[in-house]
Amino acid sequence: MCPPRAVTVRFRRLDARDRTARLALFARLEPEARRARWLAASDAAAPPEPALALGAFCGPRLVGVGELYPWTEAAAGELALAVDPVFRRRGIGRALLERAAALARNRFWRALFAFCAADNAAVLALVRRCGARLRLEPPEAYAIVPLLSPTPATFALEFLDLAELWRERLRPPAATAPFPGIARPR
Repeated sequence: MCPPRAVTVRFRRLDARDRTARLALFARLEPEARRARWLAASDAAAPPEPALALGAFCGPRLVGVGELYPWTEAAAGELALAVDPVFRRRGIGRALLERAAALARNRFWRALFAFCAADNAAVLALVRRCGARLRLEPPEAYAIVPLLSPTPATFALEFLDLAELWRERLRPPAATAPFPGIARPR
């Protein structure tokens, strides 16, 4: 069943406590999407841990992830995206790419590299719209997204995603009162 188009999607940074949700998202990807994502048949049981990750949430469910893997020899890194099949074609991948680019810019990276299957038309179109230079070498494709210097707007966007994580982690459970024996005000 496909959710309505007007579903609210929240974005926030991911941390180690989100590993189970990441693995569940990867498990929901169809085999063809896994091949296009990892360039191999993969069960996604043990994907590498990213240095930085962002998530898109529909309610409590993780529906998209953008991951950054820095390269030690250059001011650059690899970008990896995955969006739940039910939530595709809603702008989630583009929002994750823009937020990941802001994170990379704030770390003074000069470029993001994306690797995918040459027949992954959705990702190739997405990175092309973001100004990437493409190199097709079937069965693989390489995209280089040049990055500008950071701006106050990129720092603000990163702060908003991090603040959403803090808000979620510091919020008391909804079922409990702030103090034992005292009801929650309405």
